[in-house]
Amino acid sequence: MMDTIENASNDPSDPAENPSENYGIESDDAPETFPRSYVEKLRTEAKEQRVKASRADYLATEVRRLAIREATRGLLADPSVLSWSDEFEGEDGLPDHDALRAAAEALADAKPWLARPRGDVGQGRHSTGDDAPSLSALLRG
Repeated sequence: MMDTIENASNDPSDPAENPSENYGIESDDAPETFPRSYVEKLRTEAKEQRVKASRADYLATEVRRLAIREATRGLLADPSVLSWSDEFEGEDGLPDHDALRAAAEALADAKPWLARPRGDVGQGRHSTGDDAPSLSALLRG
């Protein structure tokens, strides 16, 4: 019986002795699947694509922010209260100015405290030149 235990542990096909065969792990002696230069080229290309994608995301965000600012000009005191929604995107993928303007008007109607103040805000000169005090006006009472 001791013979079978010793023979079993010395068997090269035993998974306990050669775990790399079971899990697909290659040894250092195995040839490379792809040449190193090819892998480095792929990594460089992938990095460039990630940078381009990041830049495109940033530019899309800026275009949306500027479109909201332009569409809400004169309607909202702070354009950042109107957040981006996919319904503001036109068929061509660009921001739809009319949809943004309509949303800003609806927001200003629903929440007037977000609207930009219009008209007289109580500052500046309100009287005409005829209301200047004079001695005769003071005596007339």
